Amino acid sequence: MFKDKIPSPLFILPAIIFTAFSSIIIKSVQAEPILIAFYRMFFSSFLVLPFTLRENRGKIPLLEKKELYLCLASGAFLALHFASWIASLSHTSVAASTILVSMCPLFVILYEAFFLRKRPEPKTLISFALALTGTVLIALDSYAAGSGIWGNFLALTGGMAVAGYLIIGEEAQKTVKIWLYVFYVYSIAAGFLGVFSLFKGASAFLLSGQNLALIFLMSILCSLLGHTIYNWMVGYHGAGIVSLAVLAEPVFASLLAIPFLKEYPGIFTVFGGLIILPAVGLSIRRK
Repeated sequence: MFKDKIPSPLFILPAIIFTAFSSIIIKSVQAEPILIAFYRMFFSSFLVLPFTLRENRGKIPLLEKKELYLCLASGAFLALHFASWIASLSHTSVAASTILVSMCPLFVILYEAFFLRKRPEPKTLISFALALTGTVLIALDSYAAGSGIWGNFLALTGGMAVAGYLIIGEEAQKTVKIWLYVFYVYSIAAGFLGVFSLFKGASAFLLSGQNLALIFLMSILCSLLGHTIYNWMVGYHGAGIVSLAVLAEPVFASLLAIPFLKEYPGIFTVFGGLIILPAVGLSIRRK
């Protein structure tokens, strides 16, 4: 990851695939949602530490006050995203959770329009509308009756939180190098989640070796190779295109569910994927 060379936005695509493993692995972990989120961020901070030390000549430099505040805010948003999204799956349907979390690009667009006075291009709005339509179709395949208001609120909170996480990351990386940024943010997120676990009264921090191994695998695939690349792309291409690309994640999650969970996509999922992937692809190609 070099600062003297602008990377292709196509790097977002493998990151989406790696991140899509998250829901597959979570279904196999026997632990409270808040502890899954904590250990994921705890392991992630250690995974990026060697790269951080290499980037900064064997040390971890202190941040300027503004940079530290941005990393604190980004880490808080990331912690809120994982805590609310994972918890929402216990209180609402997968369909409702998927739709509400997928509101992330809308929050980014609204932020840029109202606070940055940046009017979205018509083609961007069209791509978002198409991708969101495909997401709704995928959600229809997993619809379950009895969605709870609290679960829907948690899922919507997760979508808003990841939007804030990406927006702040774009600003912070104007002066903070990528590895140093993700180390601070992942560590801060782990700290917030750890404290929240204590206040919430999580049953125990000690998990079985199998559960810890699965969460560590998720940290490698979904955080190191997923979210870290998202942050890298945000530093060059902005929060808008990255948040839109994330809408393709349910497509790959559905494909991964075939070999790992023996779950086969329905007709709505197929059509939804055929809408989402071209919409996201066109946005990346135009970028």
